Amino acid sequence: MNTQCLPVDRGEEADSLGNEGIATRQRAGFAEEWERVRLGRIARTYGGLTGKTKSDFGDGTAKYVSFLDVLENVVLTPQTFDRVRVSPSESQNPVGVGDVLFNATSETPEDLAMGSVVGFDSTEPLYLNSFCFGVRIVAPERCDPLFLAYLSRGAPGRRVMYALAQGATRYNLSTRRFLGLRLPLPPLPEQRAIAAVLSDVDGLIGSLEALVEKKRAIKRAAMQQLLTGRTRLPGFSGDWETRRLGEIAAITMGQSPPSASYNVVGEGLPLIQGKADISGRATIHRTWTSAPSKLCKAGDIVLTVRAPVGAIAIASKDACLGRGVCGLKPLIDSEFLYCALIPLESQWEGVGQGSTFSAADSGQVASFPVAVPSDRSEQSAIATVLSDMDAEITALERRLDKTRALKRGMMQQLLTGTIRLPIPDAVTEDEPGR
Repeated sequence: MNTQCLPVDRGEEADSLGNEGIATRQRAGFAEEWERVRLGRIARTYGGLTGKTKSDFGDGTAKYVSFLDVLENVVLTPQTFDRVRVSPSESQNPVGVGDVLFNATSETPEDLAMGSVVGFDSTEPLYLNSFCFGVRIVAPERCDPLFLAYLSRGAPGRRVMYALAQGATRYNLSTRRFLGLRLPLPPLPEQRAIAAVLSDVDGLIGSLEALVEKKRAIKRAAMQQLLTGRTRLPGFSGDWETRRLGEIAAITMGQSPPSASYNVVGEGLPLIQGKADISGRATIHRTWTSAPSKLCKAGDIVLTVRAPVGAIAIASKDACLGRGVCGLKPLIDSEFLYCALIPLESQWEGVGQGSTFSAADSGQVASFPVAVPSDRSEQSAIATVLSDMDAEITALERRLDKTRALKRGMMQQLLTGTIRLPIPDAVTEDEPGR
């Protein structure tokens, strides 16, 4: 949607939130100009708990919002907060409903000052971690708390918070400079409409995250049952037997090629050296070798044999096996063996040996026990069930990633006024002259 935008005022302070993309006219929807407002004119800050020692935390008469609670939630709900001892005689700042809480310190400037709204009225005293500060809106007709929280988390707000960061090894924020920020604010009804849209997307993301975790839990339970023979698929009743890995797969132990052959320009074959070359159950490619020795084919199973032992992946390309891994070419159903080895990863801890790094040699790998159904068709059937579950989870994860990307784009557009929302019916009815 095309909009007409105000020019950027080059005379504004460097730590002000720019008004790039702020729309002033549009055929339909919100059309009023956005106003640049100094935060200190509409809000006040307060600090977190003071004078507390480690012994004060863990129990007590009050609850407190932790650093991670603020960092990880746009809206705080009546969850189980940690407890702290606060006596009636202490002068502390209680947290109130509608307050926007920010973390005042972080290890990276990108994570500094992430806003989180208190979305409930606590039935017992609630305080704030000392590494955070609270913002109380004193002009509620000018600023919606949830809009402010989203503004702080969108890309435009992140750039401003990054510019306010002070420090070297750990980054901090001055509340004085924070209150000096000049924020581009649309009229309150538009703020609320933007916050509602972004909140709906957050709700969808939360639902998808919960669904992905549910599907993962179902798959874990299915693996525990199907890969041990405790639960049989319909039509199968044959015996299971414990086989040695060397009996059901051809094993190729890795060997480091000459270091002079290593390169990062793609000459030769990718080199798989260990767990660092595995991501998401597939091999990744960081280093190549022009003198490959021990080889694996795309689709082979890769097993780490050094620090740690037992991590399982699939070779995404033809590659060279370094000495931290070995390759497995299954002699039984390939997909079944791959699925069967994943829940056994923790059992390799007792196999590895070595004073500096845990490691497993070829004999230990070959003798590793794996439970296998004697009927190959049952192996294939189990693999199909688990593969279908994987496909469903992968599809949900992709949908989740797309929804997160959509939200990032929406925040960039809506929080700068580049795209304006339609006026909700309720606002139209209240303001018939619009």
